[in-house]
This record gives sequence, structure tokens and C-alpha cells, in this order.
Amino acid sequence: VSGSQYGFSPAVTAGLADARLIQAMTLTLLEAGEMAVRPAMIATIEAVRSDMQVFPGGTTWVEGAYDERLGKALQPVPLDLRGLPFGLEQQADVREQLAAAFFLNKISMPLRDKEMTAYEASRIWMQYIRDAIPLFEPMETDYNGSMQEDTFSELMRLGTFGPVEEVPEELLEQEITFRFESPLHDAIERVEAETFVESTELIAAAVELDENAGAVLDVVKTLRGALKGIGQKEENLRSEEDFERIASERAEAAEASQALALAQQGADVAKTVADA
Repeated sequence: VSGSQYGFSPAVTAGLADARLIQAMTLTLLEAGEMAVRPAMIATIEAVRSDMQVFPGGTTWVEGAYDERLGKALQPVPLDLRGLPFGLEQQADVREQLAAAFFLNKISMPLRDKEMTAYEASRIWMQYIRDAIPLFEPMETDYNGSMQEDTFSELMRLGTFGPVEEVPEELLEQEITFRFESPLHDAIERVEAETFVESTELIAAAVELDENAGAVLDVVKTLRGALKGIGQKEENLRSEEDFERIASERAEAAEASQALALAQQGADVAKTVADA
């Protein structure tokens, strides 16, 4: 705000009018609720002999000669409370608008019902990600990312990572990018795991129609992404080189076993012929 040393949020600008409105509505509803549970009283002149004591356990004296056929000596003011539910609905509506002004309906994690299916839950998560990404991505790219790049460049200039001459040229020529961790990114990666499970189910159904359908998906690469999505640490996963070595050893062992089985089968045939 011009002339102020304090920052402001555009959300406050959008929600300030509703915030003042809900304060006035709350005061009105509080007064209406108090009138409902503790209404004002009407007393007949000269019929009530003492001050009205309408608190719990209080006693109000009424003139004994008063004829109540003329009307009750003491009675509450008639109230029409049919508008109270409408006021509560309006208050809830304004609260929802305030939540939308501060993006609370976009950044709050969706709640999962126990009766919800896995497919329904995944659809809700996807909608949450689509709604939240436009809020977080500009902040990470324009603010956090820019600040990290400036800090890294300044540290390099000051020699914090050692003399520039000792840094390998391969690293100097690379573009440094920063990746941020947040609940939103965790949700995006977890969707990858759910997508993998759905993919395997589809492939299993497709293999029944075409046995070559299983070759469509790069299973190992997709599985690595799915495991990271559910929170599996990188250090617990074998490297690609180790995986290829183990796969090669298993393939060689399978070939040797098959060759041995063929040789044994040939020996059995030869023995049968010799015996004949």
C-alpha cells in the first residue's frame, strides 16, 4: 500500500469487505440468538408488584387481585425466528467466499472418505493438483527459484565451493536448476504411483487379447518413478548398472539351465535308442 511500511496481500483486498460484513452478520445473529433463548419481557402496569426477576430461581410478585383474563401480567415478547436459519446460511456463504479469497479451498488437502473407491480418490487428487499448481508454480519459479539462483551465483563468485579453476568444465557448462519439496510435489509424485497401478491392470487385461501388449510399457523405468512417488528413498534403489548386471546374470543362468535341460533330454533320447 502506498505510504505504508507494511506489505499487503491481494487476498486481503478481495476479502476485506466480506470480513467486515461477516462481523456485522455475526453480531446480528448473536443478538437474535440471545433474544430466542432470553427474550424481552412485557409486564402489565400495576399488576407486577416487584422488579422482574427472570433469571434462574428468580421470583416476580404479581398483584393478587389482578384478573388475568385481561391478559398475562408477565409474558415474553412474541418473536418470529423464521429468519434465523436464513441468516446462518448467509453467514456460511460469506465464510466460503472468504475461504476462496484466501485460496483455502484450493490449497487445503482433500479429505478422503472411507467409502470412496481408489479411482474416485485418484480423481479428487488430480483435481486438487490442477487447482493448486497455478498457485505454487509461479511462486517457486519467480520468487524462490530466482532467489536460489542469485544466492548460488554469489556463493560461486565468493569461492564458497572452492576455486573456480578446480571446478570441472563439465559442471561449469551445465545449467543449474533447483527443485523444491512440498506437499504438492509429494501429491504429484504419488499420483505417478497410482497411475502405475492402473497401468498394470490395463496391461494385464490387454495381454489376454494380445500377448505382445506387455511390451508397450517400460516397466522398470515406470516402477522407479512409482517407488519414488510413494516415498521410497533413492538410496534404497539399485542403480541402473547394478540392475542390468543382475538381469544379465539371471538371463545367463536361465540360458544355462535351458541348455542343461536340452542336453539331459538328448542324453535320455540317446540312451533310449541304445537300449532299443
